[in-house]
Amino acid sequence: MKLSALFHKTPKATIKDGQQTARITVGEKGYEPATIELTANTPIKLVFNRTNDSMCLARVQGEHPAFDVELPLNQDVVVTLDGLTPGTYQYHCGMNMFYGQLVVK
Repeated sequence: MKLSALFHKTPKATIKDGQQTARITVGEKGYEPATIELTANTPIKLVFNRTNDSMCLARVQGEHPAFDVELPLNQDVVVTLDGLTPGTYQYHCGMNMFYGQLVVK
C-alpha cells in the first residue's frame, strides 16, 4: 500500500433505497470532492452546489454520460444518471478549465 493511500481516500457516494447520492461543492478550487467513487449499475444522484460566483463554474457538463446543466449560485442542482458500468467518467465546467471524475467500481 502506498503511503499516500493512508491519507487520501476517495469519497464514496452514499446508497439509500437503491440509489446512490454524492454531494459536490463547486467552489474556488473547482469541484470538491474532485473524485467520487460510485457502485456500478446503481442509479446515481449528483447534487451540485455552486458557492463561487465565477461564470466559468456556472455550468457543469459531461460527455459520457451526457449532461449539461446550469448551476445557479448557492442552490442545489440535481443530476440523475442511470447506473454506469465500471470505469472512469469525467465532467467539467463550461470552459473546460475545471474537471471532476466519477470512478465506478
